[in-house]
Amino acid sequence: MSIFINLYHRLKFNVTRRRRNRRWLAFGLFFRNTAESLSNFYKPVFLYQVGQSLPILETGFSDIQKGMIMISFYYLTQRLVSGIVNFFQASVTLKIGHGRSMLIGNLFKALWLLCLTYVQKTPWLIVPSAILAGIETGFYWQSHNTLVCRLSLEKEMGKSLAGFKFLSNFVTMLSPFVGAMIVNYFGFNYLFYASILLVLVAVGGIIQLELVDEKDEVNLKEYLGWMREKPFFRLALSQMGHYFYDISIILWPLFVFLIMTDIVKVGYIYTISLFFAMLISLFTGHVLDKKKKIKLPFIISGGILSTMTMLRMLVGSPWDIVIVDSSNRMLGNFYWLVHEKIIFSRGRGSQDFSYFVYQQVNRSLAAIVFWTLSLIFFLVLRLNWTGLFGLGALGVLMSMLVREKKE
Repeated sequence: MSIFINLYHRLKFNVTRRRRNRRWLAFGLFFRNTAESLSNFYKPVFLYQVGQSLPILETGFSDIQKGMIMISFYYLTQRLVSGIVNFFQASVTLKIGHGRSMLIGNLFKALWLLCLTYVQKTPWLIVPSAILAGIETGFYWQSHNTLVCRLSLEKEMGKSLAGFKFLSNFVTMLSPFVGAMIVNYFGFNYLFYASILLVLVAVGGIIQLELVDEKDEVNLKEYLGWMREKPFFRLALSQMGHYFYDISIILWPLFVFLIMTDIVKVGYIYTISLFFAMLISLFTGHVLDKKKKIKLPFIISGGILSTMTMLRMLVGSPWDIVIVDSSNRMLGNFYWLVHEKIIFSRGRGSQDFSYFVYQQVNRSLAAIVFWTLSLIFFLVLRLNWTGLFGLGALGVLMSMLVREKKE
């Protein structure tokens, strides 16, 4: 009888620890996402303005070309560094554990934000900032995604991801307005200072995690072996497509800023559109866990989202922006939540950590392609925003290659 009692208490302890870890993980993610939303939302605008003042770009380039050269250099450097050190970081994480790895990631995030506060006076600091940002990505996100996958029950995966998405949408909704006020009254430096403070608060959630040792193995040979398998190659293309779309959305605030020419107006407009998008996220998660067949809605919503991404280039007034962006984000919330549920469900198993490490490698490869093509569009072909949003639309179509199970 005592054996069953001990087994009961052990199971209860494991369930309690799982729930506790999920709460602390959500706590850390909330403050980190708040920091990320504040800093990342206006970072393209910041980099665009820095590009205008660099002596090396003074002649031979238009304002938009100067801005895109600086932006492309930053994000391309970040992802090149991430791709180069990714496997080394994974080996470090295997030795020190996910908790410490995420702590190191937050430390590097605080450091690259600190570098940005000096860029306006010392432009060359953009280089160490991009390098530190690349290092931070590998230490934090592959561990975070592994834990989300590991701590979420299969039948509640949609609900778990929807909860994280709701937190993300909530802080993303507030960030444009709050960030605009900070930049307008105090400048970009104080926006980065506020982000650093929030990153340090997020550390409080990470240090509360109770995690077991990682037993997975990660190496380049295994990654190349996976890439030779058709199901994983399709999955890799899907993950690369997601990056294409993500970056096109990251650059959207710059596009709006160039139309509105007022950072406060950008904040107002974005807050309104994000409020509408936030309302759908939790409802979507519950639907995903109950609905058995989601392939047709997934394909239909993906096709519409791809078309709507192209329509972004046609906006010309504040209400155009609100309508297009709100519609795009509401549909995108459903589509990407389905996509993430499939991605995370595919990642469950004994090799979940290596799965998410290789996901970051795929995103780094996507970055090389995206930013190279973006520079060609703005400097050579003069497709400008049409080409960029075209890549975002193509990314949605690529992401539709994901499948719920291995073929």
